[in-house]
Amino acid sequence: MPKIKAVLDTNVVVSGLFWRGDAYKCLIALAQRKFFASVTPNILAKYWRIAAEVKIKTGTEPMEFLDWLENKAESIEPFPSKNLAAMRTTIFSWVALWLREQSLL
Repeated sequence: MPKIKAVLDTNVVVSGLFWRGDAYKCLIALAQRKFFASVTPNILAKYWRIAAEVKIKTGTEPMEFLDWLENKAESIEPFPSKNLAAMRTTIFSWVALWLREQSLL
């Protein structure tokens, strides 16, 4: 059975990096390769930006994990869709549409 490919919301990544709740368990499952992550360059940049902001407030250093994620995640480009222009969307919706068009979602 093929493993799931997922796009992780920034809140999941950042919460998992700084706190030990369900989001942390999700990142542990990713590290154990129970599923695979897909990212766009914009999503990855957002992970880095928000993690840096939280790092300043908490003093925690999560950047080693983000380096690992950047190297292990599948880098994809959003696939433009005819329906996309009509949608109010975020970059995560772009990726979800691309994954659906690739029959991965």
